Amino acid sequence: MDWSNERNLKYFKKYVIDLSDTSFEIKKAKPDKYNLIGAHAFYEDQYIQTKITTSPLYKDSTGYEVSLYENEKLVKNYFPYNRVNEPRFLFSEENVSVTSSGSPNISYLMRPYCDTVYKLVEGRLSPVYHLVMPVENSLPATFFTDVSVTKTERENFKRNNGWAFHQIRDFYETSRLIYITISFLSHYEVFVYDKQTQTAYNATKIKGDSKQYNLSLLTSYNVTRAGHKFYKLLKADVLISFFRQNPDIAVPKELAAWLQGNPDKNVPILVAFTLKD
Repeated sequence: MDWSNERNLKYFKKYVIDLSDTSFEIKKAKPDKYNLIGAHAFYEDQYIQTKITTSPLYKDSTGYEVSLYENEKLVKNYFPYNRVNEPRFLFSEENVSVTSSGSPNISYLMRPYCDTVYKLVEGRLSPVYHLVMPVENSLPATFFTDVSVTKTERENFKRNNGWAFHQIRDFYETSRLIYITISFLSHYEVFVYDKQTQTAYNATKIKGDSKQYNLSLLTSYNVTRAGHKFYKLLKADVLISFFRQNPDIAVPKELAAWLQGNPDKNVPILVAFTLKD
């Protein structure tokens, strides 16, 4: 989409919710140029675009996996690819994952079908970690070179190779631990890596004890992160059942009034937590 052509705005509709307005009314707003290209707010006045597509209709074959904009002007491009027929991106729509480090000017970038984690510091890009996967999770060389593959062939390949590596989706680091979400062709997995012992743990094997109210928080679904805090959505029944079955464990003062009010067990609750080194 040509963002320099204002006539293209007529193809877009934009709606916003003002969180400072307690009515939470959905209001119509005018799309801007960043909406046209799918760029979102990044660092200070910068916007970042990470959408990856291929099409034989492009006149210029050179595309970029990541583009930075400021004041509606292109600042920098990263990772060129052939947007007409790049084999790994054929018949799919991809995105580079961008996650915050917890510091305002430092972000991590993870590319589709790439096992490297990059650090972006005020426009300066550098590789920081390389993920080593088992052979059974690897993709064949032809996945990156065969431009003659058909849509049916690509769909069948993905369906029959669900354990093949797709992308690092989330990355977060403390002084001792690395939290990482990996997408394969059919599913997601979450791992925690201990830098001191050089050991990786599948998060499905990590279970909370009574100090964490037996909660399983590190899952590949219903979890998000903002800064150094993680947020997990659970059904209230998880906590209600725990305290009912463990009357000897003190109820936190923050939950006492809520539990005494006989809450609906199906009501969603939001659990905030951090990784402890």
